[in-house]
Formats: sequence, structure tokens, C-alpha cells
Amino acid sequence: MDIKIYFKPYHFDENVPINTSKDYVVWADGAIVLKTNNLQTAEKEYTKQCKKYYDDVHGEYVVGKHIIHGGVIKTLGEEI
Repeated sequence: MDIKIYFKPYHFDENVPINTSKDYVVWADGAIVLKTNNLQTAEKEYTKQCKKYYDDVHGEYVVGKHIIHGGVIKTLGEEI
């Protein structure tokens, strides 16, 4: 599984064609699944894609509510 949000300028593998005027691209499982100018829309799609693989998806990182442990967002007090 490979899920990412890219912001212009995009840093894709040179084998991936990208020709969009949109500011955000959501990439999942080897393909572009969304192009948008709205960060909230990109975050929602990213979360939707993550939920296909994980049961404990938290959505947007919120300072004071979440921590990042090993590159994974966890809720404060959640078992690590």
C-alpha cells in the first residue's frame, strides 16, 4: 500500500506522468485518485483511502490531540 498527498511541485517517480494545474494530488496504490485545489478535500480522500487498509484511521493531525510515533498518527493516550 502506497498512499500519499502531494503538493505542487510534485515529486513523482519520473515514470509517472503528471500534467495537472491542481495544487494537490492524492496517490494511492500506484495511481492518482484525486486532483484538487482544496487541501481539506485532499485530506478527506487520503483518509478514505487509508480506511481501506486500517481500522484506526484518525484523519487530520491535530496538535495537542495527536502524536506521531514511527511515522504514524496516534491519539494521545492511545496504546503505542
